[in-house]
Amino acid sequence: MSTPNDPNQPASAYPQQPPAPNPAYGQPPAYGQQTAYGRPQQPAYGQGAYGQPPYGYPAYQPVPTDPGQLLNILSLVAIFVMPIAGIFLGAFGRKQSRAAGFPGTMGTVGMWVNIALTALSVLFIVVWLIFFFGFLATAGTLAGTSGAY
Repeated sequence: MSTPNDPNQPASAYPQQPPAPNPAYGQPPAYGQQTAYGRPQQPAYGQGAYGQPPYGYPAYQPVPTDPGQLLNILSLVAIFVMPIAGIFLGAFGRKQSRAAGFPGTMGTVGMWVNIALTALSVLFIVVWLIFFFGFLATAGTLAGTSGAY
């Protein structure tokens, strides 16, 4: 047997092939199999184990919005401005919210508060008119009988 640098051997046309690689340095074993050092191999960075999602934050999922939210808010604002319009705004906003699968609580509250305020306004006007016409009737009878001073 000769060594590669033996001057007595003629030079070959082909270079000498490298020795076969050590099996410990070949292809890495599949996940969960033992490595050359006896520990299981870790998954690559960014690749989750057992089908888990990769590291980091999950993808952004848009939050569904209530289509009747604007009308519901306007029904609450209408409490201070025009309660009669607030009844209709609350009813329509509640209907849109319920159709989209939202509870529509703001619309319900706005609608009922506007109904209560409208009823109180009507009651106040009726009572005021009774007192006003009662005062006129009383003033008319007093004016007719009080002519002799």
